[in-house]
Amino acid sequence: MAQSSLIILLATLQLSHSAFRTAKAANAALKDEAMKKLCYYSLKAKGQTARIMAKLSALKTTAAEAAAKRDKMNLFSIRQAKFSAAAQILAIYFHTKLTAALTEIKTTIKPALAVVSQAACSAGRIDESMGLWTGAQHSDGNSNYCVSNAKTPSAWRAEHKAGCTSVDVGATPAAEDDLQALLTTNIKKTTDITGRPAASCKLTAAVASAYGPDSGNFQHLGGLIVIGTAGDCDTNNFKQKPSANKLLQKVATTFTAHHTALKRVKKLTNKLQRHSTP
Repeated sequence: MAQSSLIILLATLQLSHSAFRTAKAANAALKDEAMKKLCYYSLKAKGQTARIMAKLSALKTTAAEAAAKRDKMNLFSIRQAKFSAAAQILAIYFHTKLTAALTEIKTTIKPALAVVSQAACSAGRIDESMGLWTGAQHSDGNSNYCVSNAKTPSAWRAEHKAGCTSVDVGATPAAEDDLQALLTTNIKKTTDITGRPAASCKLTAAVASAYGPDSGNFQHLGGLIVIGTAGDCDTNNFKQKPSANKLLQKVATTFTAHHTALKRVKKLTNKLQRHSTP
C-alpha cells in the first residue's frame, strides 16, 4: 500500500474513532421503553399501598365483629344461667380463634407494611426523576428531548402520566402484582436505556456542565441510572440490578414472601367472619 494511501486510511479511521467518541458523549436521551418500565413499576408499587389498606380495613371490621360475638357470649352466660356453661365454652372458642387469627395477622401485616412502604417510597422517587426527564426539553417541535423520540412526545408523555404521576396512593387502584418478579423481569443491568436523538439532552451532558461537580459521575435513583463524567448514561444500561440498588433492594429481595403472606389475609378475614357467627 502506498504511503499516501496509508495516510488517508489512518486519517479516515481516526475521524471515525473521533466521531464515535463524540457520539458516545453526545448527550443521549433516556430510552422511552426504559421510562415505560420504570413508570409501570411505579404505578404497581403505589397500588400496593391501596391493597394493604383495603386488607387492614377488612380485618378491623371482622375482628371487631368477632370480639363483639365473644363478649355477647360472656354476657349471655351471665344472664342465662342454664346455658352458662355452653355460652362460656363458645366465648372461649371465639376468643381462642380470634387471638390465633390476630396473632397470625400481626406477624403477616407488620413486616409487609415495611416493604410496601419502601415500594411507595421508590415509586415517589421514580415519579420525580421521570418527571424531570420528560420535562427537560423546549417543546414538542424541538428535537432536544431527554426521552428518546422513537415514539412521539405525546405517546411517551402519556406513558409517563399513566404510571409516574404523583397521586394520593390511598386513592390508587389496588394492585395484586408481585413487585419482586416485576423488577426481576423489567429492570436488568442488560436493559438498554439509551436513545440517541439528533440534538442534546442537558441531563446527560458532561457532569461538570450539567450538575456542577468538577469530577466523578452523577447518580439518579440511587445509582440505577448513572451519568458518566463525560456525559451519557454510563454503560448505556441500568447501572445496577434492583437487588443491588438501595432504593429497590428491599422490594427486589423480600417482596414475594410478603406478597404470598398477604394472600392469606383474605382467608383469615373469612375465618374471623365465620367464627363471629354462633
